[in-house]
Amino acid sequence: MSKRTVTNIDGVKKEFTSDEAFLEYAQLIYKENEDGQPYPSEIHWLPENIQQATEYIVEYCPDLELIED
Repeated sequence: MSKRTVTNIDGVKKEFTSDEAFLEYAQLIYKENEDGQPYPSEIHWLPENIQQATEYIVEYCPDLELIED
C-alpha cells in the first residue's frame, strides 16, 4: 500500500494512507460528478477497487492531480 495525495486546482491536498480511504474518496467524487447528469455515463462506472479508483481520478478528473508515493 502506498501513500496517495490528491491535489485540487486550488492547491488543497488530501492525503490517503489506506486503500479503503482512497476508494471511498474516489466513490464520493464519482457520485458528486455524476449526480444530476441527464444521461448515465457509458464511459466510466462507480469505482469498486483501487485500480478503478486510480483510473477514474487520473482519467476523468482533470481538476485533480494524483501522486502516489
